[in-house]
Formats: sequence, C-alpha cells, structure tokens
Amino acid sequence: MVLTDTIRIEAPFYDIRGKHDEQYNIVVPNGIELTLYAGFPGSPLNGGRPNALFGDVRANDPSSRRAIQQDFLEAIPVLNKQGIAVYMAYTNYFCDPEFLEDLEFSKSVQTLARTQPTNDLRNGIIVANHNTEKRVRELGEGEIDVALSCTAFFNKDMPEVSFFDSRRQLIDLEERARIYQKAAKKYDHVFLIPSDSHNLELQDLLKDKSDFSVLVNSRCGKECDSYNHYADDNVRNILLCADLSPTRRRDYEIFQENFKFRMHYCLGIDSTTLQRDTGNLLKQGFRNFKIGRMKSRWPMSGTNIGKEDLQTVLHAIEKWRRGK
Repeated sequence: MVLTDTIRIEAPFYDIRGKHDEQYNIVVPNGIELTLYAGFPGSPLNGGRPNALFGDVRANDPSSRRAIQQDFLEAIPVLNKQGIAVYMAYTNYFCDPEFLEDLEFSKSVQTLARTQPTNDLRNGIIVANHNTEKRVRELGEGEIDVALSCTAFFNKDMPEVSFFDSRRQLIDLEERARIYQKAAKKYDHVFLIPSDSHNLELQDLLKDKSDFSVLVNSRCGKECDSYNHYADDNVRNILLCADLSPTRRRDYEIFQENFKFRMHYCLGIDSTTLQRDTGNLLKQGFRNFKIGRMKSRWPMSGTNIGKEDLQTVLHAIEKWRRGK
C-alpha cells in the first residue's frame, strides 16, 4: 500500500461556503486537498435530505430556482482557482429519463468538466444509480471524476454492489470488502457506508485504503433501515423538486408509501471522539475523510457545525503529523 502525506477532505458545500460568503475566503492548509460536495439546488436527481434545500428557499420555488442554480455554477470556477474541487451528488435511486435530459442537469455536469481545479484534483459527480452514471459519463467525456455514493450499496437496482442477500440481510465482512475493492477499480472514488467507516475489522480487509473515503462525524443507528431511509428521501425530493403532472405526482405519492419506516437520526460524534477517530483512521492508512451533513443538525443555514467539524479534523491531522 502506497501512502502519501497529502490528505483529502470532502466537506458539505453550504456548511463551508455559506450562501452569503461572496469572497469564498477558504484557507486550505498545506498538504490538504479540499473537495466541497452538494446536490445541485432544486434538482429531482438529488438524493434528498438537505440536498434539495441548501438553506435557500429559492431552490423550492420554480420561478426563482434558476437563480440559485446559476449562483452555484458561478461558484465552481472561483473555488477551482483556489485549488478546491466540487463534487455534485446526483444520488437519487429513481431517475425518470426526462430528469436526465434536463438542460440544467447537462449544464451542471459540463461546467464541472470544463472548469477544473488548479492542482491535481478534479471536479466530479457522486452517483448511486446506473442511468445517472451512464448519462454523467456521456456528458463528462472523461474529464470529471465519477464517485460511488455510500447509498449505492443499499440500492436494489445495483445488484453488483448491493450489500444485501435475497433475504435483505447484510452480507458478511469479507464479501463487503470484496465488493468495495471491485468498485474501486471502476470508480474514481468510493465512499464507505457509515457503519463500515467505523468498523476496524472491515477496514483491515481493504488492501489500498487510499481508494476509499470514510465518514468521520456521524454513525448510522443500528436500527436504521438504510434502503427505505434513502428511498423515502429520494421520492420526497422528487415530489419537492420535479415539475410533475397531477397524475404523476399521485403515482409518486403512492410509490412513497412502499417506504414506511421509523426514522432513526444519524448519531452525531462529539469533537473529542471525532478527533480521536480521525487519528485512528490515519494510523489505519486512510487519507480521504468525509464530513457528513446531518439531518439532526438541520437547519444547516446559519450554523457553523460543518466548519467546526472541519477544524476538528484538521487539528487531528496536524496532531497526527507531529506524532509520526
């Protein structure tokens, strides 16, 4: 396993760059590569959760949605000039063909491909659906990263990476590690599921840990029914963002009834635990760290939680480097 001193952090776009931060004053320490990720504002292809809102109510209003989408696109080259990459999370399981032909979707992918960071990073798209992935690869023409979302491992329609057997039971550690490593050969970046980001036994089975990103600031509750959780959020996002006829809207509302489950919020991690876990993951050989958005911390707008977690992770990295 080849390890480098360069460490990559993926952080929520709107936690780090708030909607009023016109100057984008983001200072990235030496030896750190920063990627900001987010769903495209108001897109039905977003996975849901805070993706559709981003702390800006304009994303929910079709008459003003284009304005916030344009704000987002204009931010990309500004951030890229600072050596900061941007990943868009188009992670909805359920993609109507017309969603993939939307001009704003095409424009967003092509903007990422056309405008690149000034360092070795690349802009990218995070996917959890074959149809989205195929369209992204067509539009990106090899100029952007295609990353596999942690949510893809729960998608029934992606059986080659599914972590569940025919009884919907989680497969064993060895098989999960095999699937992770196979995925790493196809995708530019692979995100571990939240529980595996804190599973030392599973991590020991991964050969090249530089291929994977670990979620450091939250853990899924054991009771969380992940597929139904993500699917419910996906349909909710479509109902919020898509321009649907009354008949199709009703179809989606009926479809959403398939995903009844008890909501279990992600478990937050305090700063002491976050710093300790980051240090342990560095010792394990991981060099890619994801700071997650947390629904239990909603609303994101007006808070400093993402920035605080980023500073905690940076402090842990500095401490680890001093102690090497």
